[in-house]
Amino acid sequence: MIFWETSMHPKRVLHRTAFNSRMLAPAAIGIAALVLGGCTQSRARQDTYKVANSTCSYMMPTVSGTRTYAPAKPSTSSEAEPKSAPDSQIAYPNPETPAFCDRPLSDTLPSSLEMADYTHLLNATGLLAILQQDGPFTVFGIPNSALETYDAQTGNKLTSPDNKAVIKEMLSYTIVKGRWPLAKIKQAALASPTQSVGLPTLNGQLLSAWVDGQSGQVVIGNGQGMVSHLWVTGIPQSNGVLYFIQDLVLPPIAQQNAGTSTPVSAAPSVSPVPPVSKAQAQASTVAARTQPATATYTSRKGNLTTPPVLQLP
Repeated sequence: MIFWETSMHPKRVLHRTAFNSRMLAPAAIGIAALVLGGCTQSRARQDTYKVANSTCSYMMPTVSGTRTYAPAKPSTSSEAEPKSAPDSQIAYPNPETPAFCDRPLSDTLPSSLEMADYTHLLNATGLLAILQQDGPFTVFGIPNSALETYDAQTGNKLTSPDNKAVIKEMLSYTIVKGRWPLAKIKQAALASPTQSVGLPTLNGQLLSAWVDGQSGQVVIGNGQGMVSHLWVTGIPQSNGVLYFIQDLVLPPIAQQNAGTSTPVSAAPSVSPVPPVSKAQAQASTVAARTQPATATYTSRKGNLTTPPVLQLP
């Protein structure tokens, strides 16, 4: 007797599907969008996956707490009043805030108490969103005291929504294209025949920088008499460098259009020549520092004259 093997598995029927090119159209469009999107810089938040983690950090100083402190007025109640006002260091402390080198400028600026007014104006004018991009950018941040003094001199119109375009022009002059650490600024200025360098800003104008011969510090100015020394001398950021300056420096073009404003000390036209003399620079008593640090800030409130630049309605 002969036995034949019989398969216990039923026969499978293979169904063939005709190739349809229209099925690949959505995928092709998506791939093309990704490729073309990589050719231009996105306006979205900086991609943290492209930034290497690090333990580098600096402490940003704060002076606004003590500066704005005012002792409480005695009440008319029958309760016994303290003989002395509360200590300002306890009532309004000045905590230092950290700045991490692997974070973008858009993250560091809002974390600084001393840059609160500056950050608010950047956000209101849309410039803070630009600092989320890869850049790189070099920011010369204006402290609270300088902006508040200027706002008082303009009749509290600095934060008015009606002046948004003018304020944006003013703040964009404090943002420089490119990465400019302190050593690079000094090297470029000293290598120039005029001993100064013009930094290209988002405003479209050049921000002059030079090294003061007496103190060796870097000074910035608009070429028309408005100058400022550095306070915090360059905190590295993942998309640029962050400085704190001491005084407000306004764009030069608006200064030329000022009609009835208080005149500013004359300086040569827009040229790379340092717009202040050595005697003027020497008059500012600011301790030299080579690293970002929490050095004591000498407030010069009231140093600014009537604003000659920002013409507000």
